[in-house]
Amino acid sequence: MTQDVYEITIESDEDEEEETNLELFPSQNRFVTDVTTPIIAYVGGFNAGKTYGLVSKAIYNGQFQVGYKGMLAEPTFQMIEDNLIQPLEEALDKYKITYKVWGKPAYKYVLQYGHGEHELILRSAENWDRWRGLKLAYIGIDEIDRLQGGVSNAQNCHRMALSRLSKGAPGYVRQLFYASTPEGYGFLYQTFGSDEARAKKDRQLIQACSFENPSSDKQWYDGMLNDYPPMLLQAYIHGKFVNLFGGRCYPDFDRKTHHTDLTLDKYPGRALHIGMDFNPAKMAAAVGVIDDGKMLYLKEHVNLKDTKEMINAIITNHSAKHKEIHIYPDSSGQYVRGTTEGATITDVAMLENAFGQGRVHYHTANPDVVQRIESVNAMILNGRKEKRLWVNTKECPRITEALEQLTFAEGSRLPDKTSGKDHISDAVGYPIVYLWPVYMPGARNVSVRA
Repeated sequence: MTQDVYEITIESDEDEEEETNLELFPSQNRFVTDVTTPIIAYVGGFNAGKTYGLVSKAIYNGQFQVGYKGMLAEPTFQMIEDNLIQPLEEALDKYKITYKVWGKPAYKYVLQYGHGEHELILRSAENWDRWRGLKLAYIGIDEIDRLQGGVSNAQNCHRMALSRLSKGAPGYVRQLFYASTPEGYGFLYQTFGSDEARAKKDRQLIQACSFENPSSDKQWYDGMLNDYPPMLLQAYIHGKFVNLFGGRCYPDFDRKTHHTDLTLDKYPGRALHIGMDFNPAKMAAAVGVIDDGKMLYLKEHVNLKDTKEMINAIITNHSAKHKEIHIYPDSSGQYVRGTTEGATITDVAMLENAFGQGRVHYHTANPDVVQRIESVNAMILNGRKEKRLWVNTKECPRITEALEQLTFAEGSRLPDKTSGKDHISDAVGYPIVYLWPVYMPGARNVSVRA
């Protein structure tokens, strides 16, 4: 694990002769101190110091742009408040830069260097069309691949940013820089990572490994190996571009190596954990048990008419041998009466009446689909090559088919719903994302509901 650090120097305002040195990781140092490459990206895994590198670069560039204006942008205005302001102000304090700040609706910082002032504004990238008229010396954009609208919108944002780099200090390059987690073969890959992009002389890609950060120690690494599938570890530890779009949703599932001959008869009296997806005439439930930290799906119920019929099927087939039954439904069922004709209460309320309020587990809103899918993938195979999801493929043929055959819609991280295999795969995912959630950058992540 590399733990070298580098010092950069910035002239503070406290004394015209005083300079502040601050330590950076090797890749951060290359990114922050490069003021000659017109377009540059810092792409790294978790804990690689991307946001700190972004704000440090703005402060570093600012000392050469006294009297001119720079800008930092997040995909949304909310992300400015959640992700950017605190790291920016912490970095300014560490660099001993005095500043004035104006808040909503448009954040503006005036940084006091020893030789003059520099203005730094914060904007949302989703409103890139409102950047018209700005004349900037540099622009830094965080997590561009999280921008709604995909690659085409990110490209429009990029072009607008380049057009705004129209006024800066003589003798210095007006610079556009990015910091981001690698998110598949999206905008950053196409702009910096492809063979065609790498051949261009006006840009540079710096890829950072999480282990450059001394806090990425063995305990942290062990947790990542336990919780993430191998492909995501390439992105979220090593900063590599991997295929997160297209292909199979569950690429490591294999009906032979993930098969178990165990049945529910082997677990009399054991609590059941049942994922449930609501669809009129296509109700789906995946029936599992938890054994030594593993999820074993040993029975399925598919294509039932409505929630009432599904409740009857579960009670008829399972309540005699399993007194404790936990249901993990689609969270949307707490708001609608969508499956049972003539019902006066919601689908979730029907489940709570049947199995008990404390045994129906759901979030106030469903997590993003990408979090659910990658939580399942981490159970199928984690970074230690451990399998924690097993399926009796004879008793659960629809679950098996879905995990084998469900694919992403073209150019998307959402499943292709035209196959109809998403219903039972959703049911498989609801207990897993509730009990073993994997954190996904840019997604609406959830934790266990109290």
